[in-house]
Amino acid sequence: MEKFVWLDKLFDSLSFPTLIFAPDMTIFAANQKFLMKYNYTEKKLIGRKCYQILYQSEDPCPESSCPLPRVLADKKGTSSLKKTTGPNGAEAYEDRVFSPILNNNGDVGYIIVSLRDVTRTKLLEIESQRTNEFLENIIASSASAILVADMKGVILRMNESARKLFGYTDKVAVGTSIAEYLYTPGGARSVMEKLRRPGYGGVGKLYYRDDSN
Repeated sequence: MEKFVWLDKLFDSLSFPTLIFAPDMTIFAANQKFLMKYNYTEKKLIGRKCYQILYQSEDPCPESSCPLPRVLADKKGTSSLKKTTGPNGAEAYEDRVFSPILNNNGDVGYIIVSLRDVTRTKLLEIESQRTNEFLENIIASSASAILVADMKGVILRMNESARKLFGYTDKVAVGTSIAEYLYTPGGARSVMEKLRRPGYGGVGKLYYRDDSN
């Protein structure tokens, strides 16, 4: 009896909302964090199917998208990202981690799933992707020739205007050394040295300066 109480308290002390259900998808237990966050009582939750609660569906998930067959077959944990709606109707994301609980015979007796709110991380990732796409579109559509290289002189980006200016019609220049295309022998090294000095516009910057005057 004492062991059961200890395990029960351990389950409720988990940091994330968590469910335990049987291989037939019947919910067996839920910790307090799950009940509080999703406004359930054990009476309304225990005995229902996982897809009724996790996906608000009366039909089982398609096997191709359901993580359970993989957990049962491999006896290893897996995770899935689920787009949901938060309490205020805003876009939200959950990382759902499914892990097997093996019985004495080494078979999957139960599955435990923890729901982790990753909304902030996912929204930042989406915003970063949108920003990158926006910048890529600016570079690609610019009438000015734009070439981007790393500090080792390897070309990372070259827009169409730059290709036309330098006479390249394909992407052969990307991934190769800038010295092979744009500089006379020793010229690239001179530019990189100036980029490391503060006297040409600041470290990492190089403004054009006509030294002939």
